[in-house]
Amino acid sequence: MMMWRVRDRKQIGSIIIPFFDRYPLQGAKYLDYQDFKRVYYMMEEGLHLTEDGLATIRIIAEGMNRGRK
Repeated sequence: MMMWRVRDRKQIGSIIIPFFDRYPLQGAKYLDYQDFKRVYYMMEEGLHLTEDGLATIRIIAEGMNRGRK
């Protein structure tokens, strides 16, 4: 079993996202990953520091891990 320890946001962009882009998840987890990646890039742009950006992130997060198809 492989385990990753992420210590900062840079590692998400340099290790985690490239790994899951190369070896995609299957099913509903793929959709959750796409949302995760979208939020990551929003945070990289600083959108989490605005009211509108934070509201958008909350909406995205509410839809994650809900067993969608």
